[in-house]
Amino acid sequence: MKAARCHTLLPEQTQDWQYFGLPPRLGDFNGEAPTAFGSDRKAPDLLHVGSRNSSKEWMMMHFFNPRLVQPHSIMPRFDYLWGEVDANGNEIDFDQWRADYKEYAAGKSLYPPLVPDYAPNSEIRYLMDYVLSLK
Repeated sequence: MKAARCHTLLPEQTQDWQYFGLPPRLGDFNGEAPTAFGSDRKAPDLLHVGSRNSSKEWMMMHFFNPRLVQPHSIMPRFDYLWGEVDANGNEIDFDQWRADYKEYAAGKSLYPPLVPDYAPNSEIRYLMDYVLSLK
């Protein structure tokens, strides 16, 4: 799935909503299954997202599993961009992470599991650097 189907990179003062549809509001897609990606804009404009949110930790959690920071997010996970090893060269156990997250989501754990550190040459590093550069 391409981000262009969900987000835009347009100046906020344009009439882009006439082409892309109105920006979504919280709860617009609750209960919609499946979400019809590509039918209209499903997510906020990203033009100045690096100025609005420059937290690398938040971005890392959001890309790994958006529901860690926005429980009703319809954004897909991008955990596959982490690669197979973390920053220390250790293999990432995604199955264990998902099991720990299920416990957290079910209310059995007070805190969500820590997001693994990504390898310096992983695809997620390049994506995060790009998004944070949008100022």
